[in-house]
Amino acid sequence: NEFLTDYLFYPLALDPSQSVVDHMNMNFIPALTLLRNLYLGEGASEKAENITALALNLATKADRRNEVAILLETPSSFVPDQETNIDLRELEKGLRQMKSNLYMSAFEVSNGLYQSFLQDLLTAKRFDLLDICQIHTTDWRSLLPKAYQNLSDEQMFDNGHPEDERAPVVNISHEAAIVFCNWLTELYNKSDHRKKQFKKVSFRLPLVQEWEYCARLGQFEGAPYPWGGPYNQNAKGCYLSNFNPYLVSQSETEPLFGPADDPESPDEDGGYFPVVVDAYFPTAKGLYNMSGNVAEMVQEEGRTKGGGWQDPAYYTQIGVTRSVDLPSPNVGFRIVMDVIE
Repeated sequence: NEFLTDYLFYPLALDPSQSVVDHMNMNFIPALTLLRNLYLGEGASEKAENITALALNLATKADRRNEVAILLETPSSFVPDQETNIDLRELEKGLRQMKSNLYMSAFEVSNGLYQSFLQDLLTAKRFDLLDICQIHTTDWRSLLPKAYQNLSDEQMFDNGHPEDERAPVVNISHEAAIVFCNWLTELYNKSDHRKKQFKKVSFRLPLVQEWEYCARLGQFEGAPYPWGGPYNQNAKGCYLSNFNPYLVSQSETEPLFGPADDPESPDEDGGYFPVVVDAYFPTAKGLYNMSGNVAEMVQEEGRTKGGGWQDPAYYTQIGVTRSVDLPSPNVGFRIVMDVIE
């Protein structure tokens, strides 16, 4: 099985600390979840229970048991039979094939799609999940540098409000993103629309290594940015992604936050805040905003890829992974899909 070959092989350091081993073992969770669902689909309940126990044991050692327990919630009881507010056909159209059985969404998950998911939870009276998946409020004006906080609303939101339907959802927890993926998985697999491309799939967050692979796919090897070049501006001086040109930083270990010698406005790149999910040019494989707009969650909790609208350019490079606290107005997420059948 190509999926298990790709994601169950992770070389360990020769003498890693136990805590490092425990957190590296979390990389096995997506593959174990898929294997467990395959057993459930075949009626092999005992094997599925053994895989569940193994996954929960790994999660407990890494202090992530509650999060993984949600991931492993029994699919048959997770989503009740009901009409959904989520347009699964549009969702499927937005997927781009990265490997034979791996697809990535062309877009960061939008406010519109996430609100449809919240409406599903409300209709299903899943108030427990609504509490987990809430969107925390944001005072957008307060997030601007002081010199720009007196702008009018028309100036601040000239390129759209960050809470508009087509802007990426932000200010949610890592746990919420996992619940969203689980919900989509069961909705898709239960759907019987005739044009559905696959019989059974699994939606999830990408691993760090997967995210980097997808960002580089079709580009020049070793290029720091998803568009394949070494610079964040084109020949005309236009910025190629949505980050914060007002700030500078030269390394991951010693970030030098603060105005540059000749600071540019935070909206010099096209927006003070997150812009629509299909802004800027896509990668060669049709992925939008892999660099900038919002930093994107990955399976590894507390880490993000791609950088966001609040970040200096350094963090928008493919090879840079950043540690974050969630929820954050700078962080959203993008989904990947594994094809099972």
